[in-house]
Amino acid sequence: MSSTSDLRDRIVKHVRKHWKQQSAPLFLSSLGKLEDGDISRQIREEFEGVRSFLQEDECLQDQLRVVTHSNFPAMVGVVPRDRKTDAIKDWDSMLEKSRPSSVVPRLHPAFWAAFRKPLTKDMERFLKISDESIRFEDTSSDSHATDGIRISPELLAEPHATDEEVYGNAEKWAQANGFNIIRFRLSPKPHESQEFPAKDLLSKIISTLDAEDLRKISMPLDVIAKLRRSS
Repeated sequence: MSSTSDLRDRIVKHVRKHWKQQSAPLFLSSLGKLEDGDISRQIREEFEGVRSFLQEDECLQDQLRVVTHSNFPAMVGVVPRDRKTDAIKDWDSMLEKSRPSSVVPRLHPAFWAAFRKPLTKDMERFLKISDESIRFEDTSSDSHATDGIRISPELLAEPHATDEEVYGNAEKWAQANGFNIIRFRLSPKPHESQEFPAKDLLSKIISTLDAEDLRKISMPLDVIAKLRRSS
């Protein structure tokens, strides 16, 4: 395995190259996929997560800057730290314009939360799936009074895991337990395509958020109107 110093150098190189070519932030989800996902794997093995590593590593703090959308915390990118980027104030517009086109499929809220929500120490998580409902249950490690299917701790998301990482863990669990991940996907309602056209910026942003983000994020109506008019 390469050293932490080498990992830093590779990350900085990718971020600077992306900024030079695109003049836009490199989304953390895209950064993690580079080098066939090796950067993301190495960070997860040694540190808490991609975002926390970039923000807490003192060497990287001097070279890179993490930028987050003011209304949508899930939209996070990274740019080189220099005079030009230090002078930029409107990161929201840059993040919206440069958002990756790939979108993680939306999953059943309870199923998604089972892999996204942190697990309390000395607890285990089980998924209970039936034709009528999907829910998860956390029980103490020494308790076996559950009829659910266990989720291995390594498949539970780190605090700053990307949606792609959460989805990947959920898909691994589904395959290991004889399920097709399609079973847990949410089908768009007929009226949604009429209310939020595909070219609508608000629709594009909403599609990047998970159920937890959708519940906790709010914004003024004038901002919503502006996003509805944008494309």
